[in-house]
Amino acid sequence: MFDIGFTELLVVATIGLIVIGPEKLPHTIRMLRAWMTRIKSTVTDLQAELENELNTQDIQQRIAQAAKESGITDIKQGIDSETNLQKKPAAKQNPSADEP
Repeated sequence: MFDIGFTELLVVATIGLIVIGPEKLPHTIRMLRAWMTRIKSTVTDLQAELENELNTQDIQQRIAQAAKESGITDIKQGIDSETNLQKKPAAKQNPSADEP
């Protein structure tokens, strides 16, 4: 990812030691490491989310293409009509208290 050699790391460490000081340098390194871990985690989560979204769109396009090729104009309309037929309420029954 980065083309940093040992010499560059040594220069950065020396400058950090001079600027930050020997007491605060370990804490600063830990904080930088924690921030880098959070950033890396966020980027990984974002990549996974984008990959999931792209897969979802791809599947939707494949379903639409298959429906188009098979002559079905609207799959959702067919599914909705089937579920509406199944959901029709039964005739209301009014039991009377007078009947045995």
